[in-house]
Amino acid sequence: MTQFFLILAMKSTLILGFAWVASVAMRGRPAAARHLVWLAAAAAVIALPLLSIWAPALRVSTPAAIAATFQVSAADRAASGDGGAAVAVKPVAHSTAPARVGWSAALAMVWAIGTLVSLAQMLAGYIAIWRMRRAARRLPGEEVELRESQPGSMPMAAGIWKPAVFLPRDAAEWSEERRRAVLLHEMAHIRRGDVGAQAIARLALALYWWNPMEWVAWREFIKERERAADDLVLASGVAASDYARHLLEIARAMHSGMHGAAFTGAAVAMARRSQLEGRLMAILDSERRRGAVRRATMWITAACAIAAIAPLAAVRAQDTPAIPADVEATIRAAMSAHDAGTLSKIALAAEDQQKLDVALKLLNAAAQIIGEDAGTSSEAYGVALLKLADLEMRQHGLVASSAQYSQAAELLANEPEGAKALIRLGEIAMVQKDLDGAATDFERAKTADPAQAAMATMWLADVRARQKNFDEADALYKSAIALAKPNSLDAAVALSTYANFLKKQGRDEDAADYDKQAAQAYASTTRPRRITPASNGPFRIGDGVTAPHVVSKVEPEYSEEARLTGLHGTVVLTVVIGEDGIAHDIEVVRSLGMELDDKAVAAVSQWKFAPGTKNGEPVPVIATIEVNFRLL
Repeated sequence: MTQFFLILAMKSTLILGFAWVASVAMRGRPAAARHLVWLAAAAAVIALPLLSIWAPALRVSTPAAIAATFQVSAADRAASGDGGAAVAVKPVAHSTAPARVGWSAALAMVWAIGTLVSLAQMLAGYIAIWRMRRAARRLPGEEVELRESQPGSMPMAAGIWKPAVFLPRDAAEWSEERRRAVLLHEMAHIRRGDVGAQAIARLALALYWWNPMEWVAWREFIKERERAADDLVLASGVAASDYARHLLEIARAMHSGMHGAAFTGAAVAMARRSQLEGRLMAILDSERRRGAVRRATMWITAACAIAAIAPLAAVRAQDTPAIPADVEATIRAAMSAHDAGTLSKIALAAEDQQKLDVALKLLNAAAQIIGEDAGTSSEAYGVALLKLADLEMRQHGLVASSAQYSQAAELLANEPEGAKALIRLGEIAMVQKDLDGAATDFERAKTADPAQAAMATMWLADVRARQKNFDEADALYKSAIALAKPNSLDAAVALSTYANFLKKQGRDEDAADYDKQAAQAYASTTRPRRITPASNGPFRIGDGVTAPHVVSKVEPEYSEEARLTGLHGTVVLTVVIGEDGIAHDIEVVRSLGMELDDKAVAAVSQWKFAPGTKNGEPVPVIATIEVNFRLL
């Protein structure tokens, strides 16, 4: 939350700063044009949080042609017999102590409270306007609905879809000239759509009340809005000196008590004393350019706002936290600030770089923070344990992760996330030859999360096959295939596993058909390569660029899950072989499932290459690596 807040603060400040620079550069333009800039900025910062979450990274897909292909086969190997994890979350009793609120939660709470107070003020303003409109006497008027408000109140325009102008009861004593000037001003607001525009700007202020630049934007927005309306009044033929006199006398005579903070998002009042001096000077400046904004200008401004916000929103997706040199100091600082989110993000980066021991330390500390803040009986703590168990399994195997999966399954028993923990526990039971226990876990997983029912059913079928209940196993395999989404990885794994079952039953012809379907499903899961060649690298093979070649390699290990089911096939990776002879930017473009993708990445990241060259010099080269997994 803290990082999201800081990034949002920087992005919103950049947008508002751009609007400020643009408004300064447009000093010679009509006020309506500058007002449009501030309106576009308000709309942009409102959209920014959603786009920052949903916008994809700015990546360009490339053609599927491969630059170079290497193949390696992994044979079935015995379990390494590694002991327990060096870093682990030990089983703890459920805590009944009240949850502690960390810095991130406190920051979110303060932000939310400020925003809710501001939104409540806006809502109160709309309700007050609605009540006043119902109670106010309607005055004669043809072009717009006129209503009579309290004596001494400020003239104002209100209503986004059904606009109305409110005049004080004192207006009956005004001269015809003053009444005309006031009505022209309020009608200018209505024609320009200022009531709706003000609601947008006020919403931006509600979201970014903590940003000083947003208060600057709000002040400038109101200033330019009033000057734009004044320009339209003067363009109708009202003398500048007379209009300035009327405006000054209205500001002195009328009060704005009921048009304060609560009304600023619901209605547009005619005069604010704080900005009166600047308005009067602008009205009396005969050389100032005046006029309305053309429709083409509005579209151009909107396009500029989109062009400004889209790249900013996409930057978020490409942010990758660096792994600190002093991991222990980072953990201590994060635990002091109760910042589990930062530790989790750094752990993810460490996983990507195959630094699993570092990732384990970081996730262990993150889980401890979540346990202290949310309580060790909370769902959040269960999810943290599940992530830690997954990493523990990658590092030390299924059995070593049993304690974390058991705790996660207990805490997430009624949540979809619990299904994953139950499936893992079932796999562990199979490794330990406890087939009845495994069947119980898989049955529970089927009902815990329908989205994972296909894999749970497939594992249950494998259990029945091991128990020699072949008819039930056959039916369960078919059920798993039917439950899986067509052409998904789950479908491919279920089809391939069923084909292996059929081969063991001597049904080779049927098995060949399901192998073919599995191959088609795997092919449909192939993802486009995201690594893009550039003029300064990485390069494709050809045009003077030579292919790198393998100098030494580490054989990939078979995962325990794949060994249990007999799954085999090929994982396809796209990499960049750097000038240092190491594979970088490893991407899985065709998955095999059952944790074999991770095994392939872990092995290839340790390979050594003679780098490719261009004009005799080592250069980074794009390559595709096929890692074949076969059981002997």
